Amino acid sequence: MLVAQGSVLSEVEIATAAVKRSVTLEGGDGFAVDAARGAVWFTDFGNRRMYRVDTAAFTVAATVELPAGEGFAGFTEVDPETGAVWVGLDTSVVVHDATGKRLGILKGGADMPRAASFDTVTHEAFVVWQDAGDSSQPGSDNNGRLTVHRARDLQEVAKPVVLPGVHTQLGSAALAVEPGGAVVFVSDPVAGKITRLERATSPRVTRDPADRAVTAGTRVSLTAEAEGPPRPTVAWQVSTDAGRTWQAVEGASSPTYSLTAAVSDNGRRYRAEFANDAGTVHSAAATLTVTIADTTTGGTGSTGATGSTSVGSDGGSDGSANGSVGGSAATGGGAGTPSTPGTVGGAGSAGATVRGRTNATATGGALASTGAAGASLAGSAVVLTAAGWLLIRRARRRADG
Repeated sequence: MLVAQGSVLSEVEIATAAVKRSVTLEGGDGFAVDAARGAVWFTDFGNRRMYRVDTAAFTVAATVELPAGEGFAGFTEVDPETGAVWVGLDTSVVVHDATGKRLGILKGGADMPRAASFDTVTHEAFVVWQDAGDSSQPGSDNNGRLTVHRARDLQEVAKPVVLPGVHTQLGSAALAVEPGGAVVFVSDPVAGKITRLERATSPRVTRDPADRAVTAGTRVSLTAEAEGPPRPTVAWQVSTDAGRTWQAVEGASSPTYSLTAAVSDNGRRYRAEFANDAGTVHSAAATLTVTIADTTTGGTGSTGATGSTSVGSDGGSDGSANGSVGGSAATGGGAGTPSTPGTVGGAGSAGATVRGRTNATATGGALASTGAAGASLAGSAVVLTAAGWLLIRRARRRADG
């Protein structure tokens, strides 16, 4: 570990507490470690300079001059992402890059910067400014403040938070940031307490609803999610004109919106609106495609009971009788062949043909089946008889003519 004793920086063995190496600087008040780049930044506020110590050689690799001023010590912190060095000095924060080149200065008015912390998730820097605690000084109001800056360009990204009664008379404040920057803890040395601050940020969409293609009558669910803080509310919206205008969906206030798709919903777009105290955002729109369900079914008709078919005795060369029953193309029996098994279709059309002078009648076999099957076969027999009489009457008329 590293230990600073005045202007002496030492590397100490943890197990034995023995000093392994040390370097003596002209002066110093605090340091920060840039482990990723093998450097230690040691700040000498009295002489207005910083020293960059190479941890491999444990020697001073560079000296950086700080702006002139009264020399009030604040803090020295390194941004772990970029290696930039932030130094609280008097009433300003001076920022240098990893090589010592100055990037900019943040002004704090009458307040003095006393602590800083970086959030690696949002890449933001948080700075606590304390009042001098001397009401005779211009601009002194006895209140401190917390500011939030984009680490890459130093721009302030949130409205400052007032810290009532936080001043420097009894010590410097400390700062801790929860990953993501939603919660910040600030110590108040005057009151001897820690303040928990919840930061309100505009919602951020973490899940967009997906396009769906379904048939009419299908139950459809669309899901969208977002995070705060504070936790955002959700309201679903629908557009019937390809996203040009949007209307609220009544009662749809959950991350998942479900509906039964109708043909009239085809082409509609749906999105979720998330809102909290800091702002409002919308998810991407999902398009619903609805088609009419195909009700056409194929297959083969049912087959009726099987029985024997009786044919007239005079069915040889003098004449023949052939009966055909529709449905599955079942045959009623061949002429002149007694006791030939025949099948009767379950729901086919009926017809008979008579040639010659001998009239032969084809019967449907045994109708001993019961229930639904029996009713189907009986219906077919009636149709066959009626059609047969009709054709016979026509045949007689032609013969008479």
